Amino acid sequence: MELDKLVTVRPEWFRKAERSKGIQDWLGPYIWKPSKIDVFDFDAPSIFNRYARSDGAWDQFQYNGTININGFFQFFLEPEIFEKVEKEFDMYKYHLRDVQDVQARRGGMRHMFYSLV
Repeated sequence: MELDKLVTVRPEWFRKAERSKGIQDWLGPYIWKPSKIDVFDFDAPSIFNRYARSDGAWDQFQYNGTININGFFQFFLEPEIFEKVEKEFDMYKYHLRDVQDVQARRGGMRHMFYSLV
């Protein structure tokens, strides 16, 4: 009985295979348990055509599998948008656990599930 209590109080002292899974084992790189996300529905062809500034861009993309859109990322250079993107990365860093499985994180920004913009 004492051993079960010790496993609960100090799980890091025991091999993972020998201890029951705790919430930290299910979180992966995250600090908090994710909340349920509502289904997001949108009209992909109209959005694609609007940003491509062409009525046939979506059809061309579907046919060729690729498309070049001049100046597509130009909006990132606007100060207001750039600031929002910076806040997005800061929010991601806030939610990311620095240590996982008793090792420092190796690399980052691979999974950005949080969004402000």
